[in-house]
Amino acid sequence: RYQIYQPHAPREYKFRNDWTEFCVPGWQQLTGKELCINTKSCKDVMCLRSFGYDAVSPRSENILLPVEAVSAMKKRFKRIITLFDNDGKHSAHKYEFEQRFIPIESGTKDVSDFCAKYGPEKTAELLKQLL
Repeated sequence: RYQIYQPHAPREYKFRNDWTEFCVPGWQQLTGKELCINTKSCKDVMCLRSFGYDAVSPRSENILLPVEAVSAMKKRFKRIITLFDNDGKHSAHKYEFEQRFIPIESGTKDVSDFCAKYGPEKTAELLKQLL
């Protein structure tokens, strides 16, 4: 399976993939710790993994994780939270998990943008506060 991201292409051509609903970024890297974070994109999964957190994401903010994946996560983790963008353009409310957001005052909308703007130390501090 593949996913291609073309950041400078027109909106309708930005993402190309042949993913099925069962392609869940981060799934194969899960370690089974106490906490799993359901975030909104592969870049956020990678960012969170770099801080030692288990994380997965649906194919997009407005596509839910497969029911089978949610069920498996519930059996595998004591705590699951969503960490979607703070812009309100997502489906985080459709999950029964706790919801957390990067503070709007930060001037960033997600964890990877926060890390790019403020660096890893401040990001680690923020994640400890949020989680």
